[in-house]
Amino acid sequence: VNGTRLEENNPVRTILSIDEQIDSIPIVQRLILYKDLKRLDIDTSIKWEHNRLLNIQQLIPLQQDQPEFHYGVAFGENAANNLIPGSGPTSSDELQKAIWEKYRIIHGWIFGGTQDWGLTLAADHQVVELDPKTIRADMIRGAAYTSVKVERGAEVTSMKYPPPGLYVFRYSLTSGAGDWRGNRSYEQGENFNNPLIPVEVVDTQSSKSLPPTYSFGSVQSDDLVISAIKKSEKDGSVIVRLFEIEGKKAETPVLFLGKQQAFRVTTLLEDNSGTEDEQMLRMDPYQIKTLRLLSQD
Repeated sequence: VNGTRLEENNPVRTILSIDEQIDSIPIVQRLILYKDLKRLDIDTSIKWEHNRLLNIQQLIPLQQDQPEFHYGVAFGENAANNLIPGSGPTSSDELQKAIWEKYRIIHGWIFGGTQDWGLTLAADHQVVELDPKTIRADMIRGAAYTSVKVERGAEVTSMKYPPPGLYVFRYSLTSGAGDWRGNRSYEQGENFNNPLIPVEVVDTQSSKSLPPTYSFGSVQSDDLVISAIKKSEKDGSVIVRLFEIEGKKAETPVLFLGKQQAFRVTTLLEDNSGTEDEQMLRMDPYQIKTLRLLSQD
């Protein structure tokens, strides 16, 4: 460690910056703490300048002796011990299976703990390795050779990978009672990777028609996750895509701009698959649905 610096210390948050290096590679870590919030954010910036045979990881130790791991996948969740039977490396020139079994590609979050309590790691990258009591978040792995050809200007090479540059990796740690469902780990991952964009209008030029806070779209079931709200590719209607993540049945109205909306179920291509307007959304465990909202105005 070369030094530390207090970047911020105010009623909202405190940021401590740590200037350090690993084998002469400059690294800056920013530790961010929030007032009255049980959360630690870590921003790690790595200045990668040379081709080095190094693997730089962020280690997240766990306190339980036999923690279970659950992590986000596209439109759902998976347990770390749930592997496809027969999957894995089969050739001698591939990764050893014992090493391959540690890797997971996560979608936004991973939980480590028990039914009683645990820790959620939200991340803006995908590759982690799992040890019995540690989450190893892979950041940079230098390679002397890769089968992928990399083109930079007039040079085409498979060496010098990854290319020199400044790489930034972001994490957020929270913990609490219960398993990944009780901690709503999927919500932590979605919120961290899709932060709110505040827009403040302070002037006296015109009256403001909207309240200080206003929900754009929502459902009244905590186990449903809205993954997209967009304009239809076919007309001016609004498309909502959502999925059930906790393995339960759900029934809820669909709210848009503060009003309950009628809808029709569509396919992924936004073709109507239902023939009648619906007022209540009914979801089976782990189901994915796409809805076309029908304006009631």
